[in-house]
Amino acid sequence: MKKVLIVLSLCLLLLGIGGCMSPEEKEAQNQIMSYLDEINALQDDQVNIINDIMVIENSDDEEEILSLLTDSTLPALESINSALAAIETPNEELAAVHKYLTDGWQELTNGVEVMTQALQDNDLDKVEEGNTAVTSSQNKINQYYSELETLCEKYNIELEITDSETES
Repeated sequence: MKKVLIVLSLCLLLLGIGGCMSPEEKEAQNQIMSYLDEINALQDDQVNIINDIMVIENSDDEEEILSLLTDSTLPALESINSALAAIETPNEELAAVHKYLTDGWQELTNGVEVMTQALQDNDLDKVEEGNTAVTSSQNKINQYYSELETLCEKYNIELEITDSETES
């Protein structure tokens, strides 16, 4: 019986701690949850880009790759960048985290633009420049997810990040 009371007391204590957020913390929590809804709305474009990349990786046809980059991948990247720029982040902590994402996607776009131009010009040096930008963008986006996870933990938000490549 003592164990049951201790467990019950611990549960009540944890519920009390979780429920004792200041009004500012609750507002920040709500802002972060609204933000996550906006980010999730971009999932279709992100999946399209991943699918394009998978086709590009498996293709030897430069015309097909170039067509895919110009007709699908770059427009999807521009759509994501526009949507990310339009997202309001009134919370300073959230704005700092969001900057990693916007910078990462913009750098990815720049890298893909350089690679597209490299294919058009048949310039291997530009391909390397594009690859460097893409790698840098991946680092920024990974940093975004790490910072977002930390921010969500701070405000008691359960965050589940799934790998889009494994879901398609």
